[in-house]
Amino acid sequence: EEEEEEEERRYLNSLQYCSFGTKAVHNRSHNITCTRADVEIRNSAGVVAFLRQQGAHCVRGNHDDSCLRELSKYKRNAGCKLPDKYSYIQDFTEADILWYENMPLTIRLPELSPPILIVHAGIVPRIPLMKQKVDDMLRMRRVKLKLKQRRTCGFGCWLYKKLTFQKQDGADDSQDFETFIKPDPSATPWAKEFSIDGGSAILPDSDESPHIFFGHDAKLGLQQAPCATGLDTGCCYGKSLSGAVVEISPDATWDTKIISVAAKAKSTASMEEKVGTSLEKINQIEIAT
Repeated sequence: EEEEEEEERRYLNSLQYCSFGTKAVHNRSHNITCTRADVEIRNSAGVVAFLRQQGAHCVRGNHDDSCLRELSKYKRNAGCKLPDKYSYIQDFTEADILWYENMPLTIRLPELSPPILIVHAGIVPRIPLMKQKVDDMLRMRRVKLKLKQRRTCGFGCWLYKKLTFQKQDGADDSQDFETFIKPDPSATPWAKEFSIDGGSAILPDSDESPHIFFGHDAKLGLQQAPCATGLDTGCCYGKSLSGAVVEISPDATWDTKIISVAAKAKSTASMEEKVGTSLEKINQIEIAT
């Protein structure tokens, strides 16, 4: 039990956030490729090696999170039997492991206007980035405003009223919303809720509300809300792979165009081959345009 607690502490300490400055994003001599992760699918060792060799920056996804937990156990007990779905861990090189273990939860570009934040699943509205729950950033799809039970008269009658958002020092803002991993008819896609009031100034290094790029919700497909863009268009289900090309102006404002290419096959094919082919198509389209 003590070993498990220590392992959990090591795991939580490994969670990171990544920020790029203006010099990096304005360097026209190269492109910064960011993905919203879940590289842990079939032939994952090949996908990790491919992205690492391309110099891509990836945020951690829920499948990556599960893989990293298994990887941590495997490193502690060399030679232990891995679950079949994680057998590819044995094919990781030391360079792959180092790259994978340093995959951050978010990537942010705070000096752009508006700032850009990349996360795998989502961000709970009105909660500062550093107070977000890891599980929400990795798995959340929808949110619902909680209702607060209040006594309104002396006769025992009860009414329900939505929570107010008047913040107090030390208040736990996370109680404002309930989060959902699976679709719930009573809940709203978090991106829509986040954009209702123009987003929130949640970044530690910017007072401006960010625009968030995310994935994870293949069922909804491409989502284009005022303050968030969802790019999961179901590539592993045989649909399409989508990316956002961000073009930055000298004054740090930016514009984006969405590019989608058809998947070569469902996930029964080599994921390494699918990702490589799709990225090659995107690069060809970008060059042509």
